[in-house]
Amino acid sequence: METRTKKFKGKQEKIIKEERSIKRKKRIKRMLLSLFILFTLFVFVFSYITFIGTKSLIVYEEKITTSRLPSVFHGLKVIVFSDLHYPSTFLDKDLEALEDTINIRKPDLIFFTGDLLSNEKKVSKKEQQKVQQFLNQLDAKLGKYAVLGETDNETSQNILTTAHFQVLNDQYDLIYQKEMNPILIIGLDSRQKTPHFEQALSYFNMENATQDIFSIALFHHPNVLTSLAKMKQVDFAFAGHTHQGQVTLPFINLETPRDMNQAKKMHYTVQDTELYISSGLGTTGSPYRFFARPSIFFFRFTTS
Repeated sequence: METRTKKFKGKQEKIIKEERSIKRKKRIKRMLLSLFILFTLFVFVFSYITFIGTKSLIVYEEKITTSRLPSVFHGLKVIVFSDLHYPSTFLDKDLEALEDTINIRKPDLIFFTGDLLSNEKKVSKKEQQKVQQFLNQLDAKLGKYAVLGETDNETSQNILTTAHFQVLNDQYDLIYQKEMNPILIIGLDSRQKTPHFEQALSYFNMENATQDIFSIALFHHPNVLTSLAKMKQVDFAFAGHTHQGQVTLPFINLETPRDMNQAKKMHYTVQDTELYISSGLGTTGSPYRFFARPSIFFFRFTTS
């Protein structure tokens, strides 16, 4: 005959086994849920950096009021874009959309600040023609200007000039609007370690030069402004190169170019110069963007 103690012990062991089984099932459920959340998060992040982050173009539009601008240029519309790196992640459909985005705004001036083609893969003749066609279709009332970046070569320059961009290799140009009161565009070549500043600024050595002329400087590397400011003050400067970090996290920058510590911000005031740094359109290195979406600038200049 089974004693009461043995009977109670059997029930107790059964209860313990059931409790262990319940705990084990709960642990498995929590583990599966965690794996599901991690997998979902991975899919979202991968989809974002691969598709959304590299494709969803932002147009940063800003109205700039300055008393330095000649009154005849009141309402001047300027588009600035950079770092196409075609065909990295900015492809044919993106070019078509960008063309419409730019032309619908009817800019007076268009500035490109370097790195036209990818330097990580061979760009075919057909691809070169597509880029040239895109650039050629861009309309600007007062002109289209470009400077070259470190990845640009003779092919890039030929594409730009054929598409009616004036490439300023350490050169300048005066832009007139109706009367003899121009603005000055200065272009600095970033393919060399130190641009030829004296050549680019040679306008100011002319006998009839207006020393306080409203001036805009174009260059690829933002750090160029530090050296330029020691020689001549300009009103505005536009640059590229940084891709705004390209792959970044809040408070952490994973892929900032080593020679550039101004990757996250797009606007700086250096002495009295307003510097705007484009986040670019394509990619270099890894084909991803995270918290650094492709973008262009659209400025409306007005006189105060």
